[in-house]
Amino acid sequence: MPAAMISLGAAAVANNKLGQMKLDVRDAFQDARGTHRKANIETLATLGAQIAVLSFGPKAKHSFVDRMLVKATSYAIL
Repeated sequence: MPAAMISLGAAAVANNKLGQMKLDVRDAFQDARGTHRKANIETLATLGAQIAVLSFGPKAKHSFVDRMLVKATSYAIL
């Protein structure tokens, strides 16, 4: 599969029609992805939901500081 994908990518560079198809697919993915503002709101909403559930719900396995450090690290990497 990797060899087929590499071959298709190399063919797309040489063939104008395949190259245009590649750009169309890229544009479709970018349109479907949405705006960065929407992603930021979703990120903060999930963080708020996690804090709310843990403050009213069951006792967590890890401490609050540990969970927030993991979240901060994942957001930094993202």
